[in-house]
Amino acid sequence: MMRFRNIFALILLFIPFLSSGQSSFITSPSGLKYKFFTHETGTKPKKGDIVKFNFYLFTEKDSILFPKQKPLFPQQALVNSSYYKGDIEEAFVMMSKGDSAMFLVSADSFYSGQDMPVPKGTMLKATIKMVDIVTPEEQAQERQKEKDEAIAQEQRLKTQETKGLERFINSQEPKAIKTDEGLYYLIDHKGTGPLPKDSQTVIIKYTGHSLDGVVAEEENNKVISIVLGRHEVIKGLEMGARLLNKHARARLFIPSWLGYGDKGKGKVIQPHMPAIYDIEILEIK
Repeated sequence: MMRFRNIFALILLFIPFLSSGQSSFITSPSGLKYKFFTHETGTKPKKGDIVKFNFYLFTEKDSILFPKQKPLFPQQALVNSSYYKGDIEEAFVMMSKGDSAMFLVSADSFYSGQDMPVPKGTMLKATIKMVDIVTPEEQAQERQKEKDEAIAQEQRLKTQETKGLERFINSQEPKAIKTDEGLYYLIDHKGTGPLPKDSQTVIIKYTGHSLDGVVAEEENNKVISIVLGRHEVIKGLEMGARLLNKHARARLFIPSWLGYGDKGKGKVIQPHMPAIYDIEILEIK
């Protein structure tokens, strides 16, 4: 229901312009018909620039074709040369940041090679609000900044998680051993025979749960067969299996960077949170 309300709001927004006919449109030398609602005097994009814009497409009778619901972010496009007379590409190079305008485009050309939701020969109404114009260099800088911020945020979360896991281990399981990678483990029962090696098949029974003891139903008393070295399970679980021989049982304290990371696992193992796995090695082949 909310989606249709969003669409209805968009249609109301453009009603004063949609139903006014073609008489008020200006025709460019290439044949593209357009009219501006707001027209700024700033720099216009050139070929190779990236434009960020809000885009809405309507039929001749003002039914909305795109988007079906209000977008969360502006669209982006690389400015190219026009492929045909009246191409919507021409619209971009006519607009400055802050401009909003309507363009009439041929449905046959716009949907070339695709299924058309309207009859052939139809003209469509495209409204564009130019949000921003950036050069390839500026776009690269933006992406690098976003990447740097994401890395910094990841490091902050890892530091916070590490401190929390250390507090838990110190208070609840002080005998647990820590590996260089940050995995903690505590062997409850020693097994027999050699430790497994790469390419060997290990059959593991395990239960996963959160630090506060809530069991993950999808990870409860689960039995799996993995081949070491193929990365078939999360890193922490495979690392723990390498530490145990046949019939050994252990408790693994797996930080998220060796577990399910920023996605988590179901409702119990949360993103950026460590998890506990009780495992038993049933067989090594």
